[in-house]
Amino acid sequence: MTWRRRNRARRCAVHDLREVLNWQHDWKATLSVGESTLQPLIQRRSSFYLSPRDSHLNAGVALYSTSSPRAHNKGRPRHWRKATMQQLLRKCVFAGLAGLVLTAGIAFAADPTPGKNLFQLEVIAYAGSNCPQGDFIGTNRHQIAVKADVNDNPSGQQVSTLVRQNDIMLAAGDDFQVVDGNACIDGVARFQLPANPIGGTLDDPTFQNYLVYGRLVGKPGTGVDVRTCATNNAGTPDDPSDDFIQCSTENWVEVRSKGPGSAPKYSNVSKSLLTVCLDTNADLACDTRVALFDAALYDYFWNWNTTGKAHAQLVFTAVPD
Repeated sequence: MTWRRRNRARRCAVHDLREVLNWQHDWKATLSVGESTLQPLIQRRSSFYLSPRDSHLNAGVALYSTSSPRAHNKGRPRHWRKATMQQLLRKCVFAGLAGLVLTAGIAFAADPTPGKNLFQLEVIAYAGSNCPQGDFIGTNRHQIAVKADVNDNPSGQQVSTLVRQNDIMLAAGDDFQVVDGNACIDGVARFQLPANPIGGTLDDPTFQNYLVYGRLVGKPGTGVDVRTCATNNAGTPDDPSDDFIQCSTENWVEVRSKGPGSAPKYSNVSKSLLTVCLDTNADLACDTRVALFDAALYDYFWNWNTTGKAHAQLVFTAVPD
């Protein structure tokens, strides 16, 4: 094998390793690179040539220098050792785990959310042709899959003719739980969360039990536009034929930026995701605010619009004492 081919093999192997590490979307799963997770990578690259000098490099981060092949091979050892992908990945577990743990620790240390973290949820957009398979019912996931590039506005539509897209249906329960984690395939996911009464004023509500903070990670240019909606019975609770969707006048809009100072940062999105601000007199302004699961409406949900393969992270925190 020529030196150029060896370098190409090494580049491919390290690229695949990075794919696996980036594939670990769940924060907890990121800290445990298991055999089942690594199996696709093992099958893709059966072996490659690894220089002995690579053993001291940080696995998954600096296994390969981006310098030219000639510069990279300058002073190369006479003999190279053929290493299987399994051997590389075993090194990654031991040599790179400390780096992964440190990275995760830094992320949580920099988390600006006050109070005790109650639940972490990731909402990840996929191309419509590449939706995850399965509904993920009862899997106790902390992730929900939605479809990329969805621009939907159900407000005002009759429920009887509504076609749902990226709707995360909300249900009251004793704790937080992803009940159905896949809205990418059929347009509907389900998430359970505790009731959370509000007080305060119209513009500055106070929450009794918890808050939610959100941020975007992933590719720059991707974004979300999220509203809380529900069903209005149109004043005829015994006649569902005229029920319609009513969405909040407020929304969480964010686009992943790039450049200096663009590191993902959490912001308080509680007003947008935990309440519905209603326009009851058709003047395009909010005049009434209700909390999730208020009896004024029913079948609450998040209408989750996406630009590109947006990756949102939500952290639910207890209200500080």
